[in-house]
Order: sequence, then structure tokens, then C-alpha cells
Amino acid sequence: MRKRAKPTRTALAEASYIDPKYLWNLEHGISRNPGRRILIDLTRALVAYTKMFSEEDVDKVLKAAG
Repeated sequence: MRKRAKPTRTALAEASYIDPKYLWNLEHGISRNPGRRILIDLTRALVAYTKMFSEEDVDKVLKAAG
């Protein structure tokens, strides 16, 4: 989703209040199963960058967060 929205990794990490290294690890599959709060914060930050994501996209992320 980040690549479609076009923010840099650093910008997205700052907007969602997480460490850019942690975001890199998530994107590369090194860190798995981020917590619900992290997924919500990332989703909100992505939605803030663009309105190209539908409510369905947001629901998928939140559903994955449990």
C-alpha cells in the first residue's frame, strides 16, 4: 500500500509514529505480525497521504490486525 500511496518509508514511519527501521523490516518480511495499534496507525497514515484506498482496503488491514 505504501508504494501505491507514494510516501517515502521515512515519511510514513514518522506519520504513523513508528521507527523507519521497523517499517523496513515489516516490508521485507523480517518482522512479522505487527500489533493491532501499529496496523491502525499505518493505515491511518496511508489514508492521510491519499484517498486512493477504499474503505475495503482499510477494512482488510484492520481485519488482519484482529
